[in-house]
Amino acid sequence: MGAVSMRVRSELRTRWRALVGLALLIGVVSGAAIGAAAGARRTDSAYPRFLARYGAFQAQVSTGGNTRTDEIFDEIANLPQVVGTSRSSLFVATLTARGHKVSFPDVLVLADHDSRSIRSTEVKVVRGRLPDPTAVDEAVAGYAFAERLGLRPGDPMTVSVARPEESSGSGGAGQVETQAVRLVGVVAAVGSFETLTGRGYPNVVGLTPAFFGVHRRAAKTDEDSLSVALRHGEADLPAFAEEVRRRKFPLDGPPQVASAFTADVQAVNRVPMVTLWAASGLLALAALAILGQALSRETLASGEDYPVLRALGMSRGALIAVSMVKVMLIACGGAVVALAVALLVSPLMPLGLARIAEPDPGIAVDWLVLGVGAASVVLLVSSTGMIPAWRSARRADRVGARRGPDRPSGVTSAIARAGMPASMTSGVRLATSATSPTEPVPTRSAFLGATLAIAAVTAALVFASSLEHLVREPHLFGYSWDAAVAAEPPSLDDIARALPRELVADTWKGTFFAGVRVEDLLLDAFVSDGPPASIIQGRAPRASNEVALDPRTLGQLDKGVGDTVSVADAPQQGEGPAAKGAARRMRVVGSFAVPRLPFQSNENAAQGAALTPGGLSSVSGDAAFAAVFVRFRPGVDPIDGVQRLKEATGSQAFAVRRGFWEASWGYSRWGRSPTRCS
Repeated sequence: MGAVSMRVRSELRTRWRALVGLALLIGVVSGAAIGAAAGARRTDSAYPRFLARYGAFQAQVSTGGNTRTDEIFDEIANLPQVVGTSRSSLFVATLTARGHKVSFPDVLVLADHDSRSIRSTEVKVVRGRLPDPTAVDEAVAGYAFAERLGLRPGDPMTVSVARPEESSGSGGAGQVETQAVRLVGVVAAVGSFETLTGRGYPNVVGLTPAFFGVHRRAAKTDEDSLSVALRHGEADLPAFAEEVRRRKFPLDGPPQVASAFTADVQAVNRVPMVTLWAASGLLALAALAILGQALSRETLASGEDYPVLRALGMSRGALIAVSMVKVMLIACGGAVVALAVALLVSPLMPLGLARIAEPDPGIAVDWLVLGVGAASVVLLVSSTGMIPAWRSARRADRVGARRGPDRPSGVTSAIARAGMPASMTSGVRLATSATSPTEPVPTRSAFLGATLAIAAVTAALVFASSLEHLVREPHLFGYSWDAAVAAEPPSLDDIARALPRELVADTWKGTFFAGVRVEDLLLDAFVSDGPPASIIQGRAPRASNEVALDPRTLGQLDKGVGDTVSVADAPQQGEGPAAKGAARRMRVVGSFAVPRLPFQSNENAAQGAALTPGGLSSVSGDAAFAAVFVRFRPGVDPIDGVQRLKEATGSQAFAVRRGFWEASWGYSRWGRSPTRCS
């Protein structure tokens, strides 16, 4: 081993720059792959960790306007499973900030009753701080609402609240209370994340108990919500729900479980998570091919003296050992650099909504990924280096030996027979033929590495371009409209005529809160006399016995285009199953993208059925259109446009902006990252 040690030291003195360069290259690329893998795991776990950190309350209940709300909430607070409650009131308010005016339901202004106000165990402060409970003029905003209006801590806002008896719009002077407030923080809370299902409340502005005390008369206290903390956390949810049912509290529905939002948030986080795993795999493959050929070139080039060493008496095993010692040094050095790079990359993770949810931003150490990644770097680099090490040692035995004729590549032969120029034939031969023992030019591995690198860059560019196209084309999400004005069916024509012509490019009528039961699933019904549903597969319904369903519903029912399903009217609240109309069979003619509607809370949110007007009326006793859908003219700001629609229709209607396809905002913020990385 003395000869091996002497030769290794000699090569380290003469070629240390090349070895250090290889270790750095391997470390940087491998570190990026390890960092992407750690980022994928961090993205996937961010919201569950957020829920564990900030999920102080496990359920929420509301009476929906019962006059006995105070008494009911007191009884719930004294249930054996309950260890804490927090009550908040809704204000039907108009908020002015950053040159925009936004009103209910595009902003939900809530104020706590409890003097403890919002605690750090309930919300994550994204920017700024929590409000002082005793300050009437301090507020926090949900991150989604703040991003939409461009709000920052320190921004002044004006909140105008109408008393419940005047909130219908009949008021005159002196009936609206106005309060100047200052935004002190931007927060994220359970249920405030903007997803594609419509569940949750992302447009929240939180005010203090002091504000509630001053403006109590303007609060809709009979529609308060009560957040409930249970003694044993989620483990007590079944017992709590059973106790609520047993005591027959007049609530507006079963307790809303905090963890119910997890699936919605994770569905959004799944896209960046899968992308990061794919990026990690592509980086690893590209690194293995490109850096493998660089390692091979270095090993073969440094073996030029091996014939002399072989003649001096070094065995083939000793020559292989010389090469492998250098390879192991490169592998270990690359692993150390890779770990450092992965740690430096970690503050950039996670991506999308998970970045908002991440309870511990900054450098994160995922010991599992780092350990497996470092071991993989050492193992793969060592394995890759074994082949050129063996070839270098074998070449020392074959120098001077008579070689047999080279076997030409089939591609080269085909090009030569086709009469192509000699330069092309020679180039293709060099790229596809086996490497000679005396020619340390690993062309095949270089060709493979370049192919993988180009494939990785192309995949990143295609993904980023597709994502940008999706974000810029809301009709692909199911939105052919910019705003909806809900009203009583007899007044829809008057509402449509009252809309400002300078804002509106097109209008049509349709359903808004209609529902049907498809097999055993309660779904929103989408019917209009305007543009058809955004079809993904098949076509839109044309006859009264045809229906289109969303892909998730088709999967749940194990149905496809061409199958038939049972469709019936959805029972109204408080009605039993016997109250629904007779079912009829309809043929599934397509699948469509379901637009998100506000205040969706049923278990099948973001699912739906598209029918013709005749199809809905054949199963429902109340199939009248209840909304005017509006498409704005180019250049109209959607926030200001919806507010002007509200002002134009007054108390006759209920205007809402497009159903928040801005959940894609989480995508668009990081969707350009693949382009930058490529």
